[in-house]
Amino acid sequence: MVHETLLPRALGVVKKSQSQLIEMAVFTTYGCTLATWLWKYTKDVPRVAKPFLVAACLCYALSITIDLAYSFEMFGRWSRFQTDYDYHMLVEDGPKFVGVVLWSLFCWHFSRGALLVERPSDDAN
Repeated sequence: MVHETLLPRALGVVKKSQSQLIEMAVFTTYGCTLATWLWKYTKDVPRVAKPFLVAACLCYALSITIDLAYSFEMFGRWSRFQTDYDYHMLVEDGPKFVGVVLWSLFCWHFSRGALLVERPSDDAN
């Protein structure tokens, strides 16, 4: 929604090619933010939470790939993507929804692991 409608409208973009550039910039920002977070905090992620993180990232990547393929009109004119909006929403937003569920499970496991880590007490000094 942000990359498809809100940001192009706010910037006054009319041409499809400019809208696609904005979309690519937004997705690149998402990717850089995720890569920075992973680089900084991967060592702190509990082992039980890592599969949820990987699966959520894969679901988001699939959703972004489908969204970009649709934006760059890689599906044929008579493709089900072009003719059936419900199908398009299911295929694009289905992986996104599963990614949100997996990301929530990851956050739960990550938070739980952070709370259960034994910290050195002040009495040891």
